[in-house]
Amino acid sequence: MRILIDTDVLFDLFAQRKPYTDEMKRLIMMQIVGDVELWATPQAYLDVFYLMRNVNDRTLVQRSIAASLRHVNVCALGHVEVEKAIEYPSMDESMTAVCCENTGADYLITRKPEAYASLGTPALTPAEYIDLMATKHKLTYELPA
Repeated sequence: MRILIDTDVLFDLFAQRKPYTDEMKRLIMMQIVGDVELWATPQAYLDVFYLMRNVNDRTLVQRSIAASLRHVNVCALGHVEVEKAIEYPSMDESMTAVCCENTGADYLITRKPEAYASLGTPALTPAEYIDLMATKHKLTYELPA
């Protein structure tokens, strides 16, 4: 199963925002055991970098991003994708929509599913997705103590 995580969810990982950090760790655990492929847009990484470099050492942020790439794939955006994206009302959401299409994402994981209601890909919060995996697929992911 492929899931695309948006900027807010990716930022949760880097900023260690409680209580969301554990949700992101569970998503990474799902990827490690092969239950999902995690994807993000290049813009999500750019946004996270700009937000994090103001409060953290730039080198530390770069290393953290590099480490996350072991678990999170980045979708390609080029000329054709930008042409598709300009058809949407919001460029940020449109890049996410185009990446969902291009990666064949089964779900978009976001803090604001209502913003993506018109997207062809179902949008869920991380907690909703984790619950879905537990109820529909009988898969649970416990974090180490």
